Amino acid sequence: MKLKTKIILLLLCLFIGIFSTKVNATDEPSYEYWNQLNYYGLSGQCYVVAEAKLLYAAGINRNSDFNPSKWWEYKNEHGVDLIGYASEQGKTLNYIGTTTTIDENSIWENICNGYFTIVQLSKGPGDEHWVLVDNKKSKENEIWVDESGAHYDENYYYCGGNGPRTLESIKSLSGRKLTGRAVIYYAPFTLTVNVNPNGKSQLSWNAIDGATKYVIAR
Repeated sequence: MKLKTKIILLLLCLFIGIFSTKVNATDEPSYEYWNQLNYYGLSGQCYVVAEAKLLYAAGINRNSDFNPSKWWEYKNEHGVDLIGYASEQGKTLNYIGTTTTIDENSIWENICNGYFTIVQLSKGPGDEHWVLVDNKKSKENEIWVDESGAHYDENYYYCGGNGPRTLESIKSLSGRKLTGRAVIYYAPFTLTVNVNPNGKSQLSWNAIDGATKYVIAR
């Protein structure tokens, strides 16, 4: 009886552990899948969601409770931009500039230089949508962006979702393409030297997604 009881208890613990893991894993989606439609007050705030994704991708804030709503609330309460927020977090984020002539070649240059790029997409007058270029995903030799909202065609049929998507797939599904407008940032990676009690030093890199200068064969 004792052996049977132990086996039953063991199986029960394993079941509870597996069930708990599945529940916790769905609490908050990966940052690439943050959707403006899933956060209160952020419907139509695609640029804010793109900023939040940049802050996470750049390693400015990777806390488990960080999301677009947290960024939106903090931004409004403290009146800070991305640069100021990074500084308050003890990190560095440099503003490279704003352009109205971004194209795919320019995006590739930004990716290779480790720059983060928020680009504007549009399918015509009155339609503006902002997304973050996914530097890490684009290493697969095609430009990817992290979509933050559903797309609908002229008849309001759903034709695209959030998360990583190629520029070409967004264009074919929704008709949205680059307008030339973009905002560019750079988060320099840092080298930290730690001295152990034995007197030896250890080097550690803040190897964030966008900091490494990618070399892409095209």
